[in-house]
Amino acid sequence: MSSPWASGGVPAREPARSGEKTPEPTGGSARIWLAAWLSLCLQLMVLYIPRLPDQISLAPVWGDKLVHGFVFALAVWCWNNALGLAGRQAAQPSSELPAPAEDSPGVVLKPAEHSGIHRIIHRIGRLPKGGPRLWLVAAIFAVHALVSEMIQGRLLPARSADPSDCLADLVGIALAVSLAMWAARSARRPVVDPA
Repeated sequence: MSSPWASGGVPAREPARSGEKTPEPTGGSARIWLAAWLSLCLQLMVLYIPRLPDQISLAPVWGDKLVHGFVFALAVWCWNNALGLAGRQAAQPSSELPAPAEDSPGVVLKPAEHSGIHRIIHRIGRLPKGGPRLWLVAAIFAVHALVSEMIQGRLLPARSADPSDCLADLVGIALAVSLAMWAARSARRPVVDPA
């Protein structure tokens, strides 16, 4: 039995009968993209706030490291899932693209209408789950972990560069990569039909 999180936060579907198309989930796309953008905003806020609130200084020394690891793990997980969703949507023929939900302000663009950045996102999204796409997302955030500490040390006077923060960021990235690879392996396991 596969994990409900194996498909990137979307519960696993029942196996399709012969000749039956498996429907693509549509309701969660806005939530997945919202989670990705919010995780990035949270990360940027945690890393680049000019002066830390005084309440944070009362936290244990390792509390800061947990926050660093968490925001990087969350961002890698969310962006890997969002890019995977973009790749799945780009792979659908335009005639099969879902219409936006009635309560959704979003618009579903046909592949020919996408801008250059959308094409790049869709190409990254088409990379295999748990493979090159995941490693690319992890590499981007690993570079950001290094750059963020340099920015904190040189450009933010109330902050300082801390190698242990960078290590905590990388541990968070490694945790997200491990979880994503586990989810990808779980999704590839065959679904046993009890009937």
